Amino acid sequence: MRHDEHNVTSIGNAAQLALAKLERGGALSDEDWDSLPERAPGPTITERAAPRVDALVAAGWPKRYVVDASAVVADWPLITRCERWHVSGYAKSILILAGGVGSGKSTAATWWGVSRGPRGTSYLTAERFAALSRYEVDDRSRWERVGGLVLDDVGVEYLDGKGAALGALEALVERFYADVKPLLITTNLTRDGFVERVGGDGSRIVSRLRGAGSWFGTQDKDHRRSG
Repeated sequence: MRHDEHNVTSIGNAAQLALAKLERGGALSDEDWDSLPERAPGPTITERAAPRVDALVAAGWPKRYVVDASAVVADWPLITRCERWHVSGYAKSILILAGGVGSGKSTAATWWGVSRGPRGTSYLTAERFAALSRYEVDDRSRWERVGGLVLDDVGVEYLDGKGAALGALEALVERFYADVKPLLITTNLTRDGFVERVGGDGSRIVSRLRGAGSWFGTQDKDHRRSG
């Protein structure tokens, strides 16, 4: 359910509170959504939130996912899982969201990153990280120092024959594991496919995931096909 065109002026207290929650990146309950009027003159949520969207995009978050994340509902399973992870205090500090193309993993990960992640939480595609592992080692290491990280689409990146990309991923996972910092990974791979991708059952990455990781798979279809 999307309410991008809701009015933000001349509305009741419940609606104002709901809008404030949305602009902070919070998920809205059914009661929050019901409090919002369908249409009325005045600026829209999208217009009101534009400065925040621009700031997040400037910080490296994809605009499409930021905008989509502002319209998620609280009981969407991917959001519920991210919320539970946050509430747990990241007892399992690595969360993997798995599912097909267009199932909403990146949107849910962005929602967590911009509304629940610790200070300094950043966004990075696995493809970009793999490229850094080959050409920009100094820049790569800075991603190990952020407060939290969304590593998007593991499984689509190019793995070089020398193992540099896989080695860099291992170092990244090791850093977040050791520092007990939240790392959210998204992937289109199955559990077995993911294990194979990161070096197999006996790899250091899989060992760290056994100790500090959790896997959440969604069966949602491609939302882009449903319009």
